[in-house]
Amino acid sequence: PNSKGIGVDMWSNYNENKLLENMDALQVEQSFYKNIKTAGLESRICGLKNNSTNALLNFIKANKTFDFIYVDGSHLLLDCYSDLVLAWEILVNGGILAIDDYLYKQISILDSPFEAVNHFLKRYEGKYKLLHKSYRVFLEKI
Repeated sequence: PNSKGIGVDMWSNYNENKLLENMDALQVEQSFYKNIKTAGLESRICGLKNNSTNALLNFIKANKTFDFIYVDGSHLLLDCYSDLVLAWEILVNGGILAIDDYLYKQISILDSPFEAVNHFLKRYEGKYKLLHKSYRVFLEKI
C-alpha cells in the first residue's frame, strides 16, 4: 500500500544562511537524476519539485504513506519542525525517519534545525525507537 519514495526539493538557488546560493551552477537537480539512474533506482524514486509543506500536506490529503522518509530541507527552525511533524504523519509504523543536519547550528536558534529536532524528539518521546543520533538522526516509528 505504500507509495514509491519521493525526493522533495526546490532544486534552485536560494539564500538561507548564505547556503546553496549556487545550486544552479552545481547542477544539483541534474546530479540527483543521474545518481538515481546510476543506482538503478528509477522505478523506486522520483523527484518532486514542490514546497515541502505543500507536498507533505498533499500526501496527507491523499492518504499516502511511506516506509522511509529522509528530511533534508530548510535549515530554519520552524520549517524543519513543520517538515518533521508532517513527515511523521505519513510514516508507517515500523518506518524509518532520517533527519539530516541535526548538529548544524547558527547563532540564532531560529536559523538552525537543532532545537526543532530536539523539540520533536521530546514531543514524540515513546512513539519512536532512536536508532542513531549524531549529525543525522534515525528514528523507527513504533
